[in-house]
Amino acid sequence: MKSVSTKLFASFLALTLGVALAQSSAFASEASEAHKAALELKAAIKKAGSDEAARTAAQTALKDFAKSKADILQEKRGSLTKLDLMYLGLIQCMAGNNDTGIETLRVAVEKKEETKYGANIHANLVQALLDANQPDGAAVEVDKMLALYTEAKEVKIAVMNLGMAYRGALNFEKSAHWLQKAFDLGDMNATKPLVNDLLMLGKQEAAVAAAQLAIEKGVPQQKDDMQTLKDITEKIGSDVTEQLKFDAFVPSGGPDMTDKVVVLIFSHGSAKTFKVCLKLCDKVKKLLADDVVPILTTTYYKKNFESGKIDDSVTPEMERDFGAKLVDQENWRGWMGYLKDEAATKAWGVSALPHVVIVSKDRKLLFAHTFDLSDRGDRDWAVMQKVLESAAK
Repeated sequence: MKSVSTKLFASFLALTLGVALAQSSAFASEASEAHKAALELKAAIKKAGSDEAARTAAQTALKDFAKSKADILQEKRGSLTKLDLMYLGLIQCMAGNNDTGIETLRVAVEKKEETKYGANIHANLVQALLDANQPDGAAVEVDKMLALYTEAKEVKIAVMNLGMAYRGALNFEKSAHWLQKAFDLGDMNATKPLVNDLLMLGKQEAAVAAAQLAIEKGVPQQKDDMQTLKDITEKIGSDVTEQLKFDAFVPSGGPDMTDKVVVLIFSHGSAKTFKVCLKLCDKVKKLLADDVVPILTTTYYKKNFESGKIDDSVTPEMERDFGAKLVDQENWRGWMGYLKDEAATKAWGVSALPHVVIVSKDRKLLFAHTFDLSDRGDRDWAVMQKVLESAAK
């Protein structure tokens, strides 16, 4: 079982087609070259990772560079092409001048100039509005895009991003509306968040129907995953006492789950999600303290923790030993819970990692959702936090 990162929520600032243009000397302009250089500085921020000093230096360098280039280009704004106005707007946003950048991007969108990059330019305006936490304004522009660029891939991404922005704001009605549109446009990646939105709205029958439609409309490779989604969606609200049993724990013995909210966070030690899931366990514990038991949950994969490869010589005992070593290495004080087999994990709705399940104190299934690690807004955590806070009452 692998971690699936769909990269649904990647910023148009990085994906913009203008980057490719900036790399071509035949199309290069002062604005496109400045934007290309700004993106390289932006990449340095990500590369800095957890190094605060390096990160701060990279952020300062980007902001200073973007401001200087924006000032120069602003003086030439009247002569800039539609595409170069887009670059200027993006650079202004990178300089921290979001309102000015959005206004420039609007001018670019509305400029009467024929270009094959119209959908891309409009998509950048949508993303700038979302980055500025203005989803309602973005919704207006997405409606315009739907009318202008019906078949453009940028439209599908913009619709999906808008749906996820509303989801992060915990506006599940609007989120479901836009994710349904993304689904109708053929983006099957909208299925899981759409199903979860409908469940958050108390519309379980509609959620089951959406999963069923994904089974019928999806590609053959996805049908099994969508069936797993449908099965777990039908279980929401049911008693899962009998299902909440583990084959083994690390450390042995396991936690006392009496009168506790139980959170199962599915990962595997050889997967890249392992540390992410440990941090998620810690966030859950910090949020609810003694009211919750987070369990890093897995099964026996016969996968070597160190190589990440399937090894038939690996036994359940060896996997538990590997797990204990990893827990020690990370200095984590919690439990790893082992389920009997892969069928047991699928029974909890697992089709990708990380997957999170929340069970109430009276053993009702409240939540089952696969997290998207590429979601830069941490929106799945916001939804999960809402469920946890309600469960703890």
